[in-house]
Amino acid sequence: MIHTIVKKSMLMCLAAASSCQFSFSQEQTNTWYFGEHAGLDFNSGGPLALTNSVMNQKEGVSCISDSSGNLLFYTNGMSVWDKNHIQMPNGYDLQGNHSATQSALIIPNPGNDKLYYVFTVSQTWFPPGSRNLCYSVIDMNLNNGNGDITIKNDTLFTPSSEKLTAVKHSNDTDYWVLAHTDDSDAFLAYMVTSSGISSPVISKTGTIYQGFNSIGQLKFSHDGTKIANAIYTGYVELMDFDDNTGLISKLINLFMPTANQGGYGIEFSPLDRYLYCANVGLHNIFQWDLTSNISSSIISSRKVIGTSSNINLASLQLASDGIIYVAEPQRTYLGAITKPEEAGLACNYFENYISLNGKKSRIGLPNYIQSYFRPETEDIVELDSVFLIAPNPFISNLSLTIQYPGINSVRISLTNILGQKVLRRDDDINDGYYSITLELESLAIGVYFIDVETESERMIKKIIKAD
Repeated sequence: MIHTIVKKSMLMCLAAASSCQFSFSQEQTNTWYFGEHAGLDFNSGGPLALTNSVMNQKEGVSCISDSSGNLLFYTNGMSVWDKNHIQMPNGYDLQGNHSATQSALIIPNPGNDKLYYVFTVSQTWFPPGSRNLCYSVIDMNLNNGNGDITIKNDTLFTPSSEKLTAVKHSNDTDYWVLAHTDDSDAFLAYMVTSSGISSPVISKTGTIYQGFNSIGQLKFSHDGTKIANAIYTGYVELMDFDDNTGLISKLINLFMPTANQGGYGIEFSPLDRYLYCANVGLHNIFQWDLTSNISSSIISSRKVIGTSSNINLASLQLASDGIIYVAEPQRTYLGAITKPEEAGLACNYFENYISLNGKKSRIGLPNYIQSYFRPETEDIVELDSVFLIAPNPFISNLSLTIQYPGINSVRISLTNILGQKVLRRDDDINDGYYSITLELESLAIGVYFIDVETESERMIKKIIKAD
């Protein structure tokens, strides 16, 4: 029996890729607000519905929590609300829009954890002079620690499309923010550093944006090597991205069965092996297999993995539980792709997967830095004596013992086969020794993954609840 320690890792995966389940150690994405006063909390297991949002937004939103998962603020690109759901004193009249696909995107200042940029774009039907990519700056030191805007609506360029995405720079400190001009084929990649926002790196490729072509989600892959762009007139642009230089290359067009049928939601699977697109007009979700990295193979791999007979399917967004959630406009539910690393129908698309407790989804879901969802494996070692879990299989109780000098705290998470957390606890450790019996009699019979994380090590193990 092998105990695997993954140092400073976010990858939760044992055995073959087909049985992988994912958990992400960065908690900045754990609180979602979107739609008509809807919200989800991912801090204590599977998503729990939140009903305390003051925001009513048709499309793009962005939220940010601290490294422990505590909400800091959220925005629809026009107003900014603090953790208490109160509008920041200067948090009004930002230049996003109620009907912009990715109206807002929050980026932390790499050199100051109290400063945040809020990038905003407007909707495509506005005149050129008012379709701007802007940024504002929030200082969390202000307003009794609840934050306020110190710089508002500084324009980077005009006219802009409705698209915004971001990913870590190759140096793992700075960020790339990617936008697209309207009325041209130019992508603009802005590097965000501790010194500010750089001049854009411009790549001209793909569609000339006009009208409906400006609508639809734009996403980096989580490892920062690819870009996917949903084009509302019925196809997806897939491109390579150099996360060192900011340049875009190698365009592939991935077409849907019928043109002019509303490509809108876009998302990569956690390991970036598969690409998903929600098509508004056809009520379908498509999957492409990216593993070959060969254009013809990717194009021919298209599969329909989900269909809804009577609702549109809009934004797609991966969450910290490893599930891709699907916006169902005007419904009190979200759909979900629960096993996004599986091919075809095995990825398990479910309509009406999670209840919003009476609040309504609209078209948009929160827009995040894609690197927050990047699984990593680093410094993997095998140890037989540090962690002891028994018995396995278990019937009701599971014992965990840790003996490792120099550790002071531990986080224990238990995740089911769907990637949903069913238990999480944080404890202190005395003198490098810890022992606990987990009472798990109420769990359903099946396969689970236990994730034990200390300050410097992480153990992940498959366990079985038996009859």
